[in-house]
Order: sequence, then C-alpha cells, then structure tokens
Amino acid sequence: MKKAIILLLCMLPFYRLSAQNISGILTDSNRQPIEYANIIALNPADSAFVQGTTSDHKGAFSIAVPDEKAYIIKVSCIGYQTEYRNGNGAIGTLTLKEDVHLISEVEVKGQMPTFQLKGDKFVTQVQGSLLSKLGTANDVLERIPGIEGRQGKFTVFGKGTPIIYINGRKVYDVSELEKITSDEIRSVDLINNPGTEYDASVKAVLKIRLIRRKGDGFSVNATSQLSQTHRTSHYQQLNLNYRHGGLDIFTRLSFQQWKDWQQQENNQTIKADTVWNIRNRLHLESDGGSTYSASGFNYELNENHSFGAQYSGTFSMEGNGGWVSDMDITANGTADDHIHNVFTETANPARYHSVNTYYLGKVRNLDIDMNFDYIKNKSGKEQESVEDSQIGNDRIVNTRYEADNDLYAFKLTLSHPAGNGTLKAGTEMSWTEHRDSYVNPEHILPDSRNSLKEAHSAAFVSYSIPLQSWYLSAGLRYEHIRNRYYVDNVYNETQSRNYDNIFPNLSLSKAFGDVQTSLSYNAYTSRPSYSSLSSNRQYNDRFTYQGGNPFLQPTTTHDVTLNMSYKWLYFVASYQYNKNAICSSIEPYEDDPQLCIWIPRNVKKKQDLWVMLNASPNIGCWHPSFSVSLIRQFMNEWTVNPDRKPYHPRLYAGIQNMFNLPHHFILNVDGMCKSDTYEGKAWRPGFGSVHIGLSKSFLKDEALTLQIRAFDLLKAFRNSGRYYADSITFDTWNYSDSRSLTVTVRYKFNTANNKYKGSGAGNKEKSRL
Repeated sequence: MKKAIILLLCMLPFYRLSAQNISGILTDSNRQPIEYANIIALNPADSAFVQGTTSDHKGAFSIAVPDEKAYIIKVSCIGYQTEYRNGNGAIGTLTLKEDVHLISEVEVKGQMPTFQLKGDKFVTQVQGSLLSKLGTANDVLERIPGIEGRQGKFTVFGKGTPIIYINGRKVYDVSELEKITSDEIRSVDLINNPGTEYDASVKAVLKIRLIRRKGDGFSVNATSQLSQTHRTSHYQQLNLNYRHGGLDIFTRLSFQQWKDWQQQENNQTIKADTVWNIRNRLHLESDGGSTYSASGFNYELNENHSFGAQYSGTFSMEGNGGWVSDMDITANGTADDHIHNVFTETANPARYHSVNTYYLGKVRNLDIDMNFDYIKNKSGKEQESVEDSQIGNDRIVNTRYEADNDLYAFKLTLSHPAGNGTLKAGTEMSWTEHRDSYVNPEHILPDSRNSLKEAHSAAFVSYSIPLQSWYLSAGLRYEHIRNRYYVDNVYNETQSRNYDNIFPNLSLSKAFGDVQTSLSYNAYTSRPSYSSLSSNRQYNDRFTYQGGNPFLQPTTTHDVTLNMSYKWLYFVASYQYNKNAICSSIEPYEDDPQLCIWIPRNVKKKQDLWVMLNASPNIGCWHPSFSVSLIRQFMNEWTVNPDRKPYHPRLYAGIQNMFNLPHHFILNVDGMCKSDTYEGKAWRPGFGSVHIGLSKSFLKDEALTLQIRAFDLLKAFRNSGRYYADSITFDTWNYSDSRSLTVTVRYKFNTANNKYKGSGAGNKEKSRL
C-alpha cells in the first residue's frame, strides 16, 4: 500500500517547473502533428546553441531557457524544410512545409517507404510511398520489417501479439484493419518497448496514423472479398461517415461467412504397464458466420477539447464443426482395436458488446486523456463424440460448455512539460467477472461451475527528456491485482491470490550520424487467459483430454532490446528472461497412466535470444525487403524421453518483392522458410511458403481497386510438432488448407476516416476474456 501511495503522489506535481519556457506545436500542411522534430533555441547575439528538445507524439515541445529575452528557434525534421522563428513564451502552432526534393512526384509514384528509427519507435512512412497503393492496412503491416502474419493476426519479432491503435483509438476488432485503405495511412509506428502508460502485459504497440482529410460531407467505403480453398468463404463490409464542422458520425457494418478444412494425423505413445500406441487420422471441417456493427460519434469543441462515444457489437450465428477420424490402437506392438470416431461441435449463437467513451483535452500545458469501457460477451458450445469400436467397446460422450464475462475499465493519463522534458502520470482500473460451466451427462469427466472475479488497479509515472544528442525516457508502473476464485459459488481461498508488482521501464536513444540507435530495458508480465485458469476438462477422445489450470502463475519477463538503423538497414536484438513461463504440456491424467491430458504449466525459467537483420533497398522498379533472423531458446526443463532432440536456434530467411509495373499495376512475390527448433516443450519442424499478388486501381482518384492474391502456392505451410512427457510422446502433422486464392474489390467515395480518439481502458484485460 505504501508503494501505491508513493506512486499516486507522483501524479500530483504538474506544476510549471521552469519559469521561462518556449513552447509550441508542430504540424504539417494537413494539420497532422509532427513527432521527433528537432527544436533548438539559439542565442540571437551569436547564434550559439542554448538548449534543445524534440517534439512529442502530439507535435508539442517545450524548451527551458535562462531568461525571458527572445531567442532564435530552429526547427528541423527529415522530409520537411527547416524553419526559423524568433520568439519567447508560447509561440503557437508552426506549420512545416514538405521538402519538395525529398517528396517529389517521382517518389510518390514508386518509392518504398522510409524506415526510420526515431527514439524507441520504428517508423514506416507510408504516405507518398509504394505501400500506399497496396490495398489495406493489413497489406501494409505485412510488409513492415519485424512484423509477421496476415489478415489481422500479426506478431512482432521477439515480442508476440501487439496491441493496435488507429489515430489513438484502440482496435478491438482486427477486421477493422481491412477497412482502412493503404492510401489513407500516413505512417505506422512500431514500439517494441512500450512505456509505463500501457498495461504491464503489453509487449509491443502498433500505432497507425491516418492522413487528415479536409472538408465536410458524406463518405462511403465498401469491400467485397471471396476466398477459395477446398471450400469457399466470403466477407462483405460497408463503412459510412458523415462529418460537419466539429461533429463526426460514423457506422460500420460487416458480414462474413467462413468454412474451414483441415487434415491431421496424430501418433501417440503412452508408456504405462502396457505400451499403447494410438495412430489417429482426422479430417476436420467447420462452418460459421458473424455480423459486426460499430457506430459512434466524435465532437471537437475546439482544438483543445474533444469527446465521443462508440458502441460495437458482434453477433455470431450458430456454427457447426468437428471431425471424422479413424484410430488404430496397438498394445505392446499387437493390434488391439480400431475406432471410427465422429466428433461434432455446435457453437451456440454468441454475443459481444463493447462501449467506449472518451475525453481528450488540454488545459494550459496539461494534457488530459480519459477513457471508460464496458464489455459484455457470452458464448457456448455443445459437443458429441460417437466412437464405434471394432471389438464392441462403443462409447458416446456429450458435453456442454458455457461462458460469459463482464468488464468495466477506466484509464486517466495526464502529461505536462517539466524542465526540458515531459512528465506523464496516470491511473488505470478494471473490474472483471468471468463465469463458466462444463457438463458431461455420462460423468466420464467431472462437471464444473467456476467463476473468477478480478480487480486491477495501477498507477504509472514516466519522464522523457532530450539531453544534447541523447534522448532518455524512464518510468515506473505499479499494479495491484486481487483475484477471487469460486467453485460452485463457494469461495476457494487456495486458488485465489493477490499480486503487487512494480514494473520499471528505461529507454536511451542517440543518433551517430546516419546510424540511429535505441537501447531499452523493460519488465512486463503475461497473465494466463481466463480459459487457461478454468478447472474444466474437455473430452477429445478416450485417451486424450484437455483443460485449464487454476494454479497457473503469471509470467514475469525482463527484456533488454537493442534497435539500430542505417539508411535501408534495420537491426534488432532482444534478450528475455522469463520467470514462470507458461507452456503447453501433455501428461498422464490423474491416477490413470493410460489417459493423458493437455494442460498449461509454469516452467521455472526460460530464456530467449532474438536477432534480426533487414535490408530494404530500391533497385529501379524492384523494391525488395530481405530479412534473416535467429531465435534461440534456453530452457532446462527436459523430459526423460530417450529420443529428445537437442536445442538449436531457429533460422528464418524471407524476401518480399514489390514490382512497380506500368499502367498502375503492382506485383508482389514473397517467400520464406524456417528451420526446425523447440518452442516451449514442443519440437517444431521447419517449413516454408510462397505467395503472389497483383493489384490495380481504376477510375478517378483510384476509387475502385481490384486485388488478386494467392497464398502458399507450394502447399508447404504446416502446423506440426512433437511433444514430450516422461511417459508420453505425441506427434502431430497438420495441414490447415493454407493454399488459397483471394479476390478483393474495394470502392470508396469521398473517403473520410472518422476522427474518433478514444484509446480505451483495460485493453489487455479484454484480450483475456
């Protein structure tokens, strides 16, 4: 409690710490803030250096000077003309002009984006680059060095899944990335050392900044997409926006229907009194669909005050899926049984509701960012496993699972100039209740009814300041978590716990000529999802169950990351020490050695080393991006299985090619390969893939775009592995129908993105639901 009081007191000293400040705001010709510009105060008598700083993410700056006389203010930033201004005190808004030598018509029609390391941010300049013609925000993110994935499912190298913001607003539904066309994006910031204002479980942040459109009126953005694998899926979306003066009203509607197809083969050995071998060949299919709607408003009273609200809801239709499998069973090498299994799963209609309200203001030099969120969701599924045994040992198993969640969250962030830097502090609170139940009428597995109530409270403070040619940022975040676990509505003290943690953050950056460097240290946590904490047991087949672990502890990670860039080269190295790392484990089920269960377990410690080098030169109409990386895991948790494989690094090599062809065609040809390695306790074999795409825009202002993409042409992408336990070996081979052909048509009319600025509260807590 004493620590919390000390940190909360850190929120109070928002006083004017320097009596003589020169302050202002930098914007471009579209009134977008300019970040990381260099501002220098020069002595008017001899132009000698007096003091300097850089602009923050809102374009604001403040310089402490020794007296109240007027100084020469020099403002410079890559891509803009250098500006000089005489003044003192508040000098207002300065608009920088683009450097016509750097942003020419030739570059707008073909150059790759400028990748720059600015402080602790890796910035991709999309506006005026070839990336602006690719299609959507998804297409842009796929081609940023250090980001892997597609269709909203992205990971940051060495950090995992990032949280994503669009113009300062948290993205809850990743399908929203398909709505943003690439020519609407100004830049993308990749932050792999998030500050203390983010939840301690946030390892990486992506900030997408859009071009500010001028004028009022009505706009339309429509998308239709068809994807063909073994089966056909489709996606439809319509976005409407009306803007007048300071009022902005928006709505987005989408509908998708997907159909999955997979093939899998499992080979399982269980060494008990009898050595059992189970070879299972599965064919899996599933169907589903959902509608999504989001509506809201934003109102700007003036340039210093705005507020708004947004509602979004997802309504999933009843889904059906499952598999048909044939299982050959041997005992001590002798055929024992053959089982034909039909496993069906029916997903009940699900509901997801989310409400966000925000206020964004500025009172003198104090910036205020306040958000409130509420989330309600409910889901469920019913499963039936029909097993026909060759020796008459038939079995039918039925199960029913239901879950629902409520979340309330609040976040307040305050920032104020302090000396030559910026002091930021705030608080974040969330209250969550999770309820689930699992019923098996045949009583093969135990029934369970659990609920979990969690209260999170946090206080954070950070200070960033330029020191000559260096830039320093440091902060602390205190988090208190109160967890209460209930079984059949009865409080369970053993499975309930409290946490009190302090997470430090430190970043130091400097430019050595054309070489930009950033070194950072961060401590963060990874909390298990609510489903991982459940005591439920799910039936897969008569030999295999899966379930959660209510005794899981959060993972604490200490991370040191080095970022470097030189012209079109980018290098990143990260070392991570993980305490209580969470790994999926397969092990005997309770006292029956012939059964096994998949369950998450804590590993005492795990260390990881991540190294990546990227080169993105321009060679005529060819714009390649080469990446090589190495991932090395250090973990002392071995099994006694005699055929365990030794640890060695995973090597990755990939190339992305963009060809700027005549008549506004853009051709993409990409390929990658990965070597085999360990991931946690699982051995992962190597694999590769090749993709190709072609896009072209039509009509005035490129209002109509047609895109054709083919993924995994060689049908080589796999999700396979081998898992070990003391008496169990589990091999799986999986092909998830990754080879596909996708055709997308987009039409936009008078496009104007909504100006909603809510950043959300309890963002990581939402992802756990």
